[in-house]
Amino acid sequence: MPNNNSFFLQKLNRVNLLPLYIAETISPKIVDLNDNQGNPVVIYQSDYQKLRKYLEGLKEPEKIKIGDFSKLPIARKLELLETAQIKLIRYYNMDNLQKYKLDAKKTNFSTEGNIVACGGTMLSKSEHQNCVVMSNNEIFIHPKSRSELGHVIDQISGTEGMILPKTNRGLIGVNHSSLSNGKEVQFAGSFVHNKTHGWLLDNRTGHYGTHAYQLRLFLQQLANQEIDLSTLTVKTCIAKTGKISPTDTDQNYHILYENAAEMLDRMNHSLSSIDNKLR
Repeated sequence: MPNNNSFFLQKLNRVNLLPLYIAETISPKIVDLNDNQGNPVVIYQSDYQKLRKYLEGLKEPEKIKIGDFSKLPIARKLELLETAQIKLIRYYNMDNLQKYKLDAKKTNFSTEGNIVACGGTMLSKSEHQNCVVMSNNEIFIHPKSRSELGHVIDQISGTEGMILPKTNRGLIGVNHSSLSNGKEVQFAGSFVHNKTHGWLLDNRTGHYGTHAYQLRLFLQQLANQEIDLSTLTVKTCIAKTGKISPTDTDQNYHILYENAAEMLDRMNHSLSSIDNKLR
């Protein structure tokens, strides 16, 4: 029998996108739009079905099948996305994603410190939810930005000189899936800064069904990068029903606050004890 739990840990630390958001992963080909930095633009959440029904409900000869949307001119795509009130988010391409890799040397979890990305982006404070994901042992961070309905022509590549009627200025959102292209991750959670605890690491997201046991791998990676965990607080949220829903609130969870360094020590000690018993 092996003297470690690597096989089981690898299985436990595979976090998939929640089913509600799977349509995001196929929408890049359907939308076939990039933002001005070359990042694919995708349809947020269940707005994929909303767009499909809208296109099919158009009067002839304007009726369009969702599979033919990608063939439309950019101006027509943007017009339909706006009139159908479709929310958009971006999936960062691999080159741009490197700018949002955690900068371990500049990051400081103390109350007055900042969490910084390699490109210089700092995570937002004042209770703002910030996205963090880890894949292939690399940590990526970005302030969460919710999609806003409206006009996004000035944010889309290939629209230079194109004129469409101005309505509301829209915002292409950034979510956890933006940092992973909707793929499987090792960990997904949120950094939040509040007055009581300073920097908090919350294991919850809307896009990923992250469980408490996946925190250990993430905290260990932070420690491997020589980041001081003693000033970081972990807000471990365990769903009371055993299931995770994007609409869950604190009332749906058992919540425990614990110092990150102490938590990692406790988890590693438990694993070491289990390994000794399996030998």
